[in-house]
Amino acid sequence: MNKPYEHRVDTDQKNYVHGPGNGLDYFSGILWPELRCNSQEEAERAATIANIAYEQGYKAAQLEARKALGLKG
Repeated sequence: MNKPYEHRVDTDQKNYVHGPGNGLDYFSGILWPELRCNSQEEAERAATIANIAYEQGYKAAQLEARKALGLKG
């Protein structure tokens, strides 16, 4: 499965999680400073959690699509 979230460091040397969604890009620290991480370890852990949640949500959406099409889950 694709892992769209990853730890990154901005030009101010602040750690953040980069990925799809509001508040998870390079400029998000300006609008959502509470989403910045205090350390590389924290950002890596947050990216891991985001990837697990993304995968679970993706699988749930696939199951719902199969149900809607009348296919076995």
